[in-house]
Amino acid sequence: MTTRNWSARVFEDCYNVLKVYEDLPTSASSIQHEYIATIKPDLIECLRVPPKKSTQFKPDQEIVFSNGESIKVNQQFIDLAYELSTDLLVDETVAVEVLYSANSGSSAANKGTNYIGSGRLAFFNRFQYILNILIWLSENNKVSLIANDASEKDKLYDNALESFQVIYKLLQNANDLIDKLKATVGLFDTEFVDAITFLRTQLFQCHELLATFLYSFVVHHPLSLTSFKKLITMITSNLEDTDLFVIHFLPSLMYQVSNLEDNTIELYYKYAVEKLNSNISDLLNLEVFIWLVLLVNFIAWCKKNEARQQKYNFTKDISNHIQTCINHGIAEWILNYTSTTCNPETEKELEWNAAYDFKSLLQKNIPILLPNKFKCNAEFISSSLNIQESNTLVNELLDTSRFVISEYFNENILSSHFHSFFDCFIVNSANVLTSLRDNEEDFLLSSVNKSDSGDSGSASPKLGSKKKEIVTRFSASKVNYSSVDLDEIASKAELERIYMLIVYTYQNRPLLCELFWKDTDNINDKFGFITWGLNNNTSPLITATFCLLLGSLVGNEQTTLKIWEILMNNNIPSGLGMTKKSDFSKISVNSIFDSLMYYIDALNDNYKQDYKKQEMMLTSFDRNEKSNNTSSNDQDDSTTDVILVELAEDGIVFISGFVLLLSFLVKNIRSSLEVSKQVKNTIFNRFLPVIKGFLKFDNMVIQTNHWNDRFTLSGTNENGRKELKVDETNRVVILNLMMKFLGDFVADKNDLTIRYKVWDILDRWLYHSLSEDNESGSNSQLNPGSNRYLEDRGIPRLNYQQQQPSLSSGPSSRSKFNVRINQLFEMNMTTFNTVVAFTELVGVLLEPRDIGDYAFAPYELLYPPELGYGYRSQIGIWPYMEFLMIKVFGSSSKLSSKNDRLNLQSLITNIADKALKEIDWKFIDDVMINAIRPQLNLNNIVENVNPESPPLTFKLFTKLHHSLAILNYFFNENTYKTLFSILDIGLDEVSVNHQSSTVVEKSLSIVKSILYLQDTFIKELAPILKDKDSLGEITPGSGFNTSLSIVLASRSNSPFENIAYPLSLGTNGVANFYELFVFNLQSVIHIALYIGSSNDMISKTSLSVLNSLSSSPYFANKHTNDPLSVSNRLLTAFQTVDEARRIQYGFINQFVESEGPIKFDILNFVLNNIPDNEMGIGHFLLGYQSKGGHLRFAEDACLTGESTLLHCIVDALCQSLEMMLIVDYKNENANIIDAGVSQMASLTAEVIVKLCKSSVCGSLTLSVIRVADDLFFEKLIKFQPQIDSYTVWHSHCFNGDLQEDVNNEFIDSELDCETFLSFINQRDMILQYFSLELQNTTSISRREYYKRLLLQSTELFNGSNKVLKFLDILNFRFKNFEIYKYESLDSKFNLSYILEQVKLSKKCGINFEFLEKLYRVRCQGERFVDDEQRQAFSNEVIYEGFKVADFMGKYIGSKELKDAQLRCLKSWCQLIEVLISRDEFDTIGFGVNKRDFVAEVFEAILPRIHDFLETDIPFSQELISLAVMLYDLYDHEVLTPKSDDDVSVANQRLIPLFKTCVSGILNSNLTPSLRSDLYVLANRFLLRIAKDKTVNELIYVFIKSLDKRFLEVVCNDSIYSEDSARITSILLLDSLVSLARNKSSSFVLDHMIRNNALLFLLGSIKRTDELLQACKKENSGISLSTLVYELTALKATLYLFIRISQTKMGALQLIQGELFTYLKDSSFLSIDPDIGLEIQIDVSSSLKNINILMVLDTPTSLNDLHGTTNDTISFYEFLIPIFQLIVAVLLSMGPAYKPGVVLANEFLSKCQKLIVGIMKRDYILETAPVDTKKIYKPQSQSIKDLKKLVQLFTLLDSLTKGEVSQA
Repeated sequence: MTTRNWSARVFEDCYNVLKVYEDLPTSASSIQHEYIATIKPDLIECLRVPPKKSTQFKPDQEIVFSNGESIKVNQQFIDLAYELSTDLLVDETVAVEVLYSANSGSSAANKGTNYIGSGRLAFFNRFQYILNILIWLSENNKVSLIANDASEKDKLYDNALESFQVIYKLLQNANDLIDKLKATVGLFDTEFVDAITFLRTQLFQCHELLATFLYSFVVHHPLSLTSFKKLITMITSNLEDTDLFVIHFLPSLMYQVSNLEDNTIELYYKYAVEKLNSNISDLLNLEVFIWLVLLVNFIAWCKKNEARQQKYNFTKDISNHIQTCINHGIAEWILNYTSTTCNPETEKELEWNAAYDFKSLLQKNIPILLPNKFKCNAEFISSSLNIQESNTLVNELLDTSRFVISEYFNENILSSHFHSFFDCFIVNSANVLTSLRDNEEDFLLSSVNKSDSGDSGSASPKLGSKKKEIVTRFSASKVNYSSVDLDEIASKAELERIYMLIVYTYQNRPLLCELFWKDTDNINDKFGFITWGLNNNTSPLITATFCLLLGSLVGNEQTTLKIWEILMNNNIPSGLGMTKKSDFSKISVNSIFDSLMYYIDALNDNYKQDYKKQEMMLTSFDRNEKSNNTSSNDQDDSTTDVILVELAEDGIVFISGFVLLLSFLVKNIRSSLEVSKQVKNTIFNRFLPVIKGFLKFDNMVIQTNHWNDRFTLSGTNENGRKELKVDETNRVVILNLMMKFLGDFVADKNDLTIRYKVWDILDRWLYHSLSEDNESGSNSQLNPGSNRYLEDRGIPRLNYQQQQPSLSSGPSSRSKFNVRINQLFEMNMTTFNTVVAFTELVGVLLEPRDIGDYAFAPYELLYPPELGYGYRSQIGIWPYMEFLMIKVFGSSSKLSSKNDRLNLQSLITNIADKALKEIDWKFIDDVMINAIRPQLNLNNIVENVNPESPPLTFKLFTKLHHSLAILNYFFNENTYKTLFSILDIGLDEVSVNHQSSTVVEKSLSIVKSILYLQDTFIKELAPILKDKDSLGEITPGSGFNTSLSIVLASRSNSPFENIAYPLSLGTNGVANFYELFVFNLQSVIHIALYIGSSNDMISKTSLSVLNSLSSSPYFANKHTNDPLSVSNRLLTAFQTVDEARRIQYGFINQFVESEGPIKFDILNFVLNNIPDNEMGIGHFLLGYQSKGGHLRFAEDACLTGESTLLHCIVDALCQSLEMMLIVDYKNENANIIDAGVSQMASLTAEVIVKLCKSSVCGSLTLSVIRVADDLFFEKLIKFQPQIDSYTVWHSHCFNGDLQEDVNNEFIDSELDCETFLSFINQRDMILQYFSLELQNTTSISRREYYKRLLLQSTELFNGSNKVLKFLDILNFRFKNFEIYKYESLDSKFNLSYILEQVKLSKKCGINFEFLEKLYRVRCQGERFVDDEQRQAFSNEVIYEGFKVADFMGKYIGSKELKDAQLRCLKSWCQLIEVLISRDEFDTIGFGVNKRDFVAEVFEAILPRIHDFLETDIPFSQELISLAVMLYDLYDHEVLTPKSDDDVSVANQRLIPLFKTCVSGILNSNLTPSLRSDLYVLANRFLLRIAKDKTVNELIYVFIKSLDKRFLEVVCNDSIYSEDSARITSILLLDSLVSLARNKSSSFVLDHMIRNNALLFLLGSIKRTDELLQACKKENSGISLSTLVYELTALKATLYLFIRISQTKMGALQLIQGELFTYLKDSSFLSIDPDIGLEIQIDVSSSLKNINILMVLDTPTSLNDLHGTTNDTISFYEFLIPIFQLIVAVLLSMGPAYKPGVVLANEFLSKCQKLIVGIMKRDYILETAPVDTKKIYKPQSQSIKDLKKLVQLFTLLDSLTKGEVSQA
């Protein structure tokens, strides 16, 4: 038995290999063959699976899988396997294997589903992978890989056909499961409905994929007649005529019969004739259509050979059979097929919002195609349902609207075969078309004759007592079709059906149109067909449908001009036998115009005649009726008869066909050529009277209807007036046609001239002002559209008001009556179709201009700025927006028809979305004014296109712009409620419904724009709108075309003084849109779910909106101080909803499956929402949970191995790092690091490190990562590439030369720089992770393992430790950045502000979009006299733009590189510290000696310190700090325990360290703090080598050879520095003096003497004394740090003096420098020991103001001997070194130097009180009773210091010959 694979992972791997190696050389085909071979049996079987066998399993039974693996199952698993087997009709053992593989290991299909859901998903994933692989094999003609010979191919074909039946059985099984559950349980739960919905959706997709494979197989492997019969039999035995699934078989069937070979076509022909000659009604109509296709292609085959033409009689053998198919009604079925699979735009144009629905007229006998296999027993299922939830679930089960043929299948596979068929039909079956036309003409004539004979004896209709409709029909054709019902004509309209199915095939498919016209071999036949169609029309329906056909063939501008030329050439010149206007058998420009004008005249004439005649007749009838019924009480008062003027349906058909043809022509003229502009203007000017004529008539009808309705509602029927109405259907059709016609004129976005004219026509129609220009003519009395005519008929004119009308209007006001503006819109648009047509027209009129890269184009209004001026009291676009946003959009959610609702909402959201994006108000108001110098005049960036209108200012432009109206109305309750209802449509609906997807996508984009613009709108723009300075007061009583409006207009100096605004401007009481979201949290949940959508725009926009919400204070508010409490409203919402897991898996799915930038957006979103000290949304999405006050990781993930977003991020990091190891062997074996890979590694590493550093989840995260991937640490090390100058960063190697004139492709490429910076950032993050993991892990063995990985030495890295190689990122430096050359730009641009902005929206790199906006506005803000001036400015701007972009790129690139490298260096230093400090033993890793490692680190960093000291001080500071730490470790743990010989060797290895320190000290750019570190290092080194004669000698020679600046710098720091450098420099001087003294040299002291450094140091004693005196005062202003610093410096200085005084010369210099004088004058030597020997520091709260006091003693004066406290300083610290210094001086000078003894005696005399007090203390301590001594601390520092001081006094006494004792 052949082994089958049931794990979807196997097929997924194979499919990925096929796609990856698709474009690679044939050498890669072996890999493909290998993968295919492993699944060959499964591919051959297609979708066939072992059937269900009712196998029984027992708990703990061992089940063996197909791959040999076995498992033991429990009862729960068995139950799930049985359920899966039942759902999928598959063998139970297979079900077990599918279920197990779907939920275990790397094959787990975790997409937010439960256990069995994962099994279903894996099962259908396997199906789809199999089908996709088969499609790939077939399309690439590689089926031979699985089917070598004909028999295997036949088996594959047969299995494919059986696979269709597998799908049908599974669908039937699903329906049976529904019926079973309803019968047994009665109700449905969500899980069951979701499972059925999923199963159905997958089966529909599988059916389409299987049909695609079948088509591809047929293309490459033509079927024999036997195989073809199998296919036909399979279809006819499983499908009905009306099943949507038949569409899937059309490509295969049509291709097969259209591409038959010579040796098989006759066999097919004979079989087709046999089937057609039998009972054709028994055939499936699909089969009849296929035989028709065969017959048409058979004609073409016969024409290729004369012998074939002789063999077959065309009429008998072919034409009659074609006629049989047509007579059978196949044309109507083909129309059904083509309309079902047409382009979505075509469906909208011809059906949803068309002027006339030709399809409904021509397809009356057959139903539309529906997914019949998905239908259930609706009545049975819906019974006994009482709860709303069940109703909802049942509706979901019954809803089949989601099952539609995919656009890809229709457009890319099927449509081309319809084209081939119709192309062949037109060329080869012209006589059939002629025959159809003749037959239809005969039918029409006979029908007319019957109608005339039948009506000749009929009496005139009588008026009864009840309400009647008196209908007046008229026609404009040469045949009186008014007597023939159009439905009767349509019943025989086969020619029209053929025309329409061609329309559905070519409309909105320019590529097919291009193929139609490019067929040069048959072009004459096609032109003949078109000529025939233009000149041989026998009915209005033929004429109209052929117009549509001609219009559908307009594929581009060239064919449009060609068709226009044909229509122009078809005109009949006047005087040459031109037929009368009522004859439209000939289609031309003249005939179209004449016919349309005829209908306008006919409408007006009939309206006037019928009004007079019918009013007289009905008035007389009413009087008789009233007299006959005066005594009757049951007469209905509302039985007023209606005069209904109706246009015959054939007239509507005529008008529709003509206007749509013109619309299609106009729509495709883009004005790109001069001839195109001329043609477009010609059409517009020629047909403008037609448009106005129909619209004027509509105005008249509306006013009449409104007058009748007004008096009907008020109960008044003055003078027996009757209702005169025009049929609403007629009116809607005509009005929609005119709106579409006008809209197509402005399809070219950039032609504002015609757009303004269309706006004027639309506005005048809307405000009933189209007849204004005709009021003064002599024919006004006869023009039914004129106001005077209406008034003569007793109908008053309308008075339109902006605000609420007066309530006093009544029947007596016959001269006029008031109408509010919102009523005006509703009056004009009384039907849904009219509203749609109006909305579409406004949408086209508001389409933003496409200015491309033309920077000088100013902002322009898309409508006349003075729109409505002269006939409205208030101008502007706001009333339109109010109607659309509040009335239409705000009420759209109430529409019962889902299709209508979604289409209407799609139109309005598209308008709103584009409007809000048209102008970046935030950029203009908040950014631009701060970026350009001098400040730009905003009035210059706007322009009025109409030269006759007043100029626009920016403020006026703001008030008039429609985007602010839309933004304003989105804060209206009706509007935002509808917006939120759209957002609540849900992911499931969006995933299967294209309309829903489109509407949701636009709505999300609108929300994103609102959140972006709302602050600017509220703070900046709304005040401008409310500003009345340039806006006239709103006058509610002023009307339009009234005397008051005329007075107002005459007083107005500007048309812009009265702009129409609503009473309420702004946010209607809400703070902002975030507040609305708080009350619509369900919408927030849906937005989060949309992130998992397969629609990239929906997911990306949703994530952007969610990011804005998460940063809003309305959602990220803090409620508690508990760090683990849920304090985020958005987080709370996510955690508490049922869709919580689905939200998480949506992020996972998008992150794993998506190939676009959404991955990076998700990572950035997570990063922004991981707080440091509390749980955030990022934690929730990653899989963390907060339970019991503790943060935990997802328990389900831990138990089942289920994937979380954190796991996916960990995997993505490892994969990205591994991909960095790709090597280009042709380019110096260089690494190629891709931009996406580098960015992914950077962001994923950043997320992980941020989690690991978190105070609430750091340790937990590290633990989770260890569990998820035990080799993660090793992978991070292993996959780190070594980079060098040959490394390719996306597309170029690193180039650090930033010189102005050097072409640097690296810095010019944004992606190259981002790749490099991202790489450094990931290196930084990984180094931080190493440190965190080493510090966190408690396992010694694990830590040792980590250290071994980091410190291992391999030949691959030249024997160096791996960790040292991480410094390779420091080898890249930018140079030659001549920033001074860009300083001139700062006079024109605020470069610092621009720098902030370009960095604002990008983590690394430059936001060039900002610069583009900036320069566009700069160009818009200029005005020029001529083109020469414009060109000069353009050149200047281009140069400036290049300079600014160049500066930004170089400045930001160099700065970001330094910052990134510095961060990485800090992390590396931290890692080195962790590696060394955590171990107390000699080795820090396996076989790694600590001493050697530290030496290697020194060797690595010392050269870099030296280099960085000259260029980048911060870098050297980090390394020096590390060196200090390393030296400390080296000194204590390495050098100290060793022998002298080992120490000497180690000391010599540190000589470079000392030399580096000296080099750094000599660097003038060093900061004092950095020099202090260098002083410390140098001093410690000198102290270490003091006893090492060899190294001492080397250092002495080195220092002697140094420049004298070295000692100058040290001395200056010891004197003038104000921080730690002063102290450390003094200590270094001390060591240098000692070094020189050991060599019997005084060069250090000599230098100090020559530069007076010694004198200045002596003077520092006085400075310290003065500081102490100042601290005794209140509010001293001296900080604690200053005091401590000065006292420490004094102490260090005293010890330096002691070192100096150890030589006679040094002692002499101190004496001559007045050492004794400074000491005698020091007040701190005059203290009284009896009071105390400690200073108490009184510190203020700010630590910036201290006060010192002497500690008051107890009577024994010995409290200070107990030990000091933290807030005291002991005087012993200074007294001891002072007296040590005196002793040293005296000893060095000897007793022979009498001046020294004298000065010492004088000094001691000054200190007499101090000496006596100290001696007294010593005496008391020595003579104290034993009990008293217990209170003292014999080992305390104070007692030790006291004893030491007493000893010094004793020594001084002997040196001064008893002066001390005398004292």
